[in-house]
Amino acid sequence: SSNLQVTAQRRLYLWRAGLRQPSAMSLPGAVTSWSSSWLQVFCCAACAMLVAARQAAADAADEALLAKMLRLGATSAAALLAVQLAFSERAGKGSKELEKNSDDTLVFREDDGVSKLVPLLPEPKGVAKAPLKKYTVAEVAEHNSRESIWIIVDCRVYDLTRYVDKHPGGPLMIENMAGKDCTDVFANYHSARIYKQMLPPMLIGEATDVKVPA
Repeated sequence: SSNLQVTAQRRLYLWRAGLRQPSAMSLPGAVTSWSSSWLQVFCCAACAMLVAARQAAADAADEALLAKMLRLGATSAAALLAVQLAFSERAGKGSKELEKNSDDTLVFREDDGVSKLVPLLPEPKGVAKAPLKKYTVAEVAEHNSRESIWIIVDCRVYDLTRYVDKHPGGPLMIENMAGKDCTDVFANYHSARIYKQMLPPMLIGEATDVKVPA
């Protein structure tokens, strides 16, 4: 459909502009192992020891003790960091390259640090699918006040008027995007589950004349 083509053009434009990179890797939620964690604890302990030694030496006015403790602390911290670099797991280890998506109805979105292939246009649950009402971008732009807030995401129109005060990030962010196409902003701050769970109940139609820079 034309809306899917517009969305595909948008993603290509953003990729060329360097604003958003296409997802190619599925990264694990945590990249540090338990071994690196306890090594970091030891490094912190070594730093704490340096602070304690400095204070003790200052109180006793014993520079020889301070010098010894500084050398011991610096050597210990350097050794622990070297061990950590040698044995900690490489970031992204165990990741695999995702297969290329050739389906225009699907898109990669991030959820819990993992790229997932999900429907580009999630549908409301428990509602019979019917033709969506058509709106122009100019018509959506008229709903730009707190009394009536409409936005466009992936060429679809959503009414956020009743949700604005419930937004975890506060109402100001939604008010600033009222009446606008916020596809790119929305993608930067929301995971796949938000598209699936939050947007569908607020769907009221689709925008027919969304334009993406060539």
